[in-house]
Amino acid sequence: MTTKKAQTVKIGPHVYTLSDVERLQSAAGRSLDGEINLPRLTIQLDKELVGTYRRQVLFHEIIHG
Repeated sequence: MTTKKAQTVKIGPHVYTLSDVERLQSAAGRSLDGEINLPRLTIQLDKELVGTYRRQVLFHEIIHG
């Protein structure tokens, strides 16, 4: 059985699009596990994240929203 990943998450009245990014980095070039962009309504996660750590990083970004 394959589990399909959610493509969006609703935070309050806003719907954020989720995406996996290879080697996610900040504007300053620092390696990141996840990043939320409030004006663009996007959440990016490093595509190498798996399992409970991936869920923890997603939850962390949702809290920023």
